[in-house]
Amino acid sequence: MGPTEGLTGLRVLHLIDSGGLYGAERMLLALVAEQLRQGLVPMILSAGEPGIDAKPLEAEARRLGLPVTVWRMRPGLNLREARRIAAWSREGGYRVLHAHGYKFNILLALLPRRVRGRDSVLVATLHGYVKPPFASWLWAYERLDRLALRRADAVVIVAEGIRQLLPRAMRGDARRCVHIPNGIEADLPEPRDLPSPIAAFVGRHRVNMVAVGRLSREKGLEDLVEAVAAHRDELEDVGFTLLGEGPLRAGLEARIAAQGLQDRFLLPGYLDQVAHVLGQFDALVLPSWTEGLPITVLEALRGGCPVIATTVGELPVLLRGCPSATLVPPHDPAQLASAIARYANTMPGSAAVAVSREHFLARYAASTMAERYRDLYAEILGTN
Repeated sequence: MGPTEGLTGLRVLHLIDSGGLYGAERMLLALVAEQLRQGLVPMILSAGEPGIDAKPLEAEARRLGLPVTVWRMRPGLNLREARRIAAWSREGGYRVLHAHGYKFNILLALLPRRVRGRDSVLVATLHGYVKPPFASWLWAYERLDRLALRRADAVVIVAEGIRQLLPRAMRGDARRCVHIPNGIEADLPEPRDLPSPIAAFVGRHRVNMVAVGRLSREKGLEDLVEAVAAHRDELEDVGFTLLGEGPLRAGLEARIAAQGLQDRFLLPGYLDQVAHVLGQFDALVLPSWTEGLPITVLEALRGGCPVIATTVGELPVLLRGCPSATLVPPHDPAQLASAIARYANTMPGSAAVAVSREHFLARYAASTMAERYRDLYAEILGTN
C-alpha cells in the first residue's frame, strides 16, 4: 500500500448505531485508541433513537477517555438526519468517514459525494451478515447494504469468507475490497469478580463454559442446548453461562425448561466488560452458524481461556496453531457435545494456553490492525 507520511492530524469519523458492547464495538474502541497513538484525530459518532440514555459503547468510550459524540435520530432511512451528520462532518474537517454497520453503510452511500464532502472518502468495515429470514426487515437491510457498498471508496472485510458475499465486481478489486482482521489491545484487562448470581451458578459446577453474544439464531445456541440434552449424562458436571440479550431469549428459555436443563444453563443477560471475567470460566464455546472474526475469541486467546468453536468465517484461520482450541462443524450438536465432553475430561495445560496467547500477539494485536487501516486511508485518499 501507499506511504502514510502526512497523515498526522488526519480527522477520521467512525459512525455506528450500536446495540451493545459486542465484537464490532470492542474492535472500534481498540482501533480508535490506536489511532490516537498514531497521531490521527478519530471521533466516534454513536447514533441511537431519541430518548435512549447512554449506550454501552458510549459509556465505555468515556471510561477509556476516547472521543465520542452522541447523536440521536429517528430510525430507518433517515436521509434528512444523514445530511445533518454530513454537514457536521464537513464543518469538523473529517476526511475519512468510516462506517460500521448497515445503518451508516446505507445512509452515507445514498448521499452524493458533494454532500459527504468532495475531499472525503467513505470506508465501510463489514463484520459479516446474519442470514435473516427471507423478506424480513433485516433481510431487506442486507440487500440494501450490499448495493450501498458499491459506492464506498473501500470495503474492509474482517474475514476472507465475507468476500464471497460482496457484489461480484468488488470481490476481485484489491484496492476497494481489503482484508484486515480485527484486533484488540494486547494488554490483559484487570480481572473483576463475577456478579453474585453468576458466581453462585459457577460454583455449582466442576467445569464452566461461557457463550458470549447476541441471543439470535445464527449464534447456534439452540444447537448447544440440543447437544447438552442429548448427552446430559456425559456433561452432568458442566455448566453453561450464556451472556447476552436478543430475540431468541424466550425460545431458549422454553427449550431449556422443556429439556429439564435449568440447572445446566444460566441466562443472566447482557454483561459489560466480559473480557474482565473470561478468566473465571474454563472455556469459551461458540457454536455459531456464521461469523466474521469474533472479538470474544481474540479476548479468550489473549486471556488464556480455551475455545471450542465452529468452522465458520475466519475461525479456522484464527485458531490454526492454537493447541488450546477445538473446532467442530456448525449445525452438528453431536460433535459439539463430544468436543465439550473431551475438553471437560482433559483440559489443556498452561503450555497450550501460552502458545495460543503468543499466536494472538503475533497476528491480532490492535496496533497491527490500526497500521493496516492507516495504510488503507493513505491509499484511498491519495487516489480519491
